[in-house]
Amino acid sequence: MTAIKIKKMTKFNIFKASKKAFTLVELLIAVAIFSLFFTILINFFIDSLRNTDTASTQADNLRDTRLALLNFEKDIREAVAILDFDDNDRYTNIQIKRYKTQNINKDVEYVIYTLYKFEQNVGGEKLPFSLCRTALNNEPLLTDVAIHPLIKGVMKTAGQVGMIAKAVEPTTNREIQTEIAAYNMHYDPSYLNIPFLSYEDKQKERYRARYKGTYNGMLVGFNDKTKIVAIEITFITNDQRNHPNVYRSFIYNRKSFYDKLTDE
Repeated sequence: MTAIKIKKMTKFNIFKASKKAFTLVELLIAVAIFSLFFTILINFFIDSLRNTDTASTQADNLRDTRLALLNFEKDIREAVAILDFDDNDRYTNIQIKRYKTQNINKDVEYVIYTLYKFEQNVGGEKLPFSLCRTALNNEPLLTDVAIHPLIKGVMKTAGQVGMIAKAVEPTTNREIQTEIAAYNMHYDPSYLNIPFLSYEDKQKERYRARYKGTYNGMLVGFNDKTKIVAIEITFITNDQRNHPNVYRSFIYNRKSFYDKLTDE
């Protein structure tokens, strides 16, 4: 009797266990749920990596741009003369004269800034779209340009990242571009804030104060280089998601606007 009972109980247990097994439909549902959860997790992880990479790129752009602007602003403010300003289809070129130090000897150096508007070969050097700086001990020729990049447009696998030639402003949908412009003394376009003027009228006023400024294809600005007393520089950078960041600096030359003590 005892053996028979044990046998019956074993059969009952086996039958009961088979009732608890997963069916094929249940397994497919479980796999589908796991796959969905895994997909969401992977997408979240990839998106986090992209956001981290984008934030890192924006920080790098900000650091590089800030250093370039600080160098540029320091040189322009310390200039005792703007020797030349040339804005053409290939580049914008500025030549300035400044003192190396503020000591009594007043050692002079000449600094050239060149913003190249597209990749080109200059003196055997292949230069991309970039802002370059070169310092010389002797006065340069008017045709001399800078060849040492301070900041440049670079290519990465995720797209163009760094300084770019132009972009569309997200808020106004207007095109802006990386550039250097020169202005005269009687007018400061960076502080133009007249409420009743339209955007077009404000732009016209800006170009009236600009060296060789043109508005609607017509020359409205001045063309005497000796009247240049302020320089405006605009940088545009982007990241992997093509978000533009605009940096502008408006700088008065010390000699012509503030400090007459540097007159020779």
